Amino acid sequence: MINTELHAAGIEDERLRESYRYCRDLNAQHGRTYFLATRLLAPSQRPAVHALYGFARYADDILDDLNSDVTVTARQARLEQLAAKFFEGTDDAAEPVLAAVLHTARTYRIPLNL
Repeated sequence: MINTELHAAGIEDERLRESYRYCRDLNAQHGRTYFLATRLLAPSQRPAVHALYGFARYADDILDDLNSDVTVTARQARLEQLAAKFFEGTDDAAEPVLAAVLHTARTYRIPLNL
């Protein structure tokens, strides 16, 4: 199904498709109700919604991972790095959600400083 949605949205670059898939998986795993609600959208719109949710969830998980031995200070630094990359518009393969959310922002003309 995701391949159909990505194709409908005109997303053909494989690395970008992987980023959207990652975001979709986050949505499906953690936002079941939101994920099901995306079924009401046109297939071409679904990847963008998954990207926005996925980015927010990914950022939230950096701070909320209770099973981690990572200190609060280290988590804060990681979140600040993610935010800096986002606001700079820097796509970093190490952050799997960035490509999709930045592509969505460009496609829908969402200002990064919103």
